[in-house]
Amino acid sequence: MQRLVAILNVATGLIISIVESKEIVAFVCDFLVHQFPRIRSLAAEKLYVRLLETDPDLGENHTAVQILLSHNWESDDENLQEIDRDTAIQEVLKAFEIDKMLHLAAAKTE
Repeated sequence: MQRLVAILNVATGLIISIVESKEIVAFVCDFLVHQFPRIRSLAAEKLYVRLLETDPDLGENHTAVQILLSHNWESDDENLQEIDRDTAIQEVLKAFEIDKMLHLAAAKTE
């Protein structure tokens, strides 16, 4: 788990802005559906903080930021929450205007 945390720290540290770092944001979004609840929660928290640091104009009213804040990322209820997490990650990517193909390409390189 320490390696995953280190990867999240490095990846979120590389985010310059949404416009300039779409591949990295897509990579971090992959962790929002990770099997470990703590990793999902940490990814959402780190992404949220970094996005507000790099793009303060987003604000807490931005759709993706609202999803990051409102979703229960630490839930273990796999049946319902898995569907909700998949929907949430797609909404985050859509709100940040990250092409689904770009997201899939980032997922394949892992």
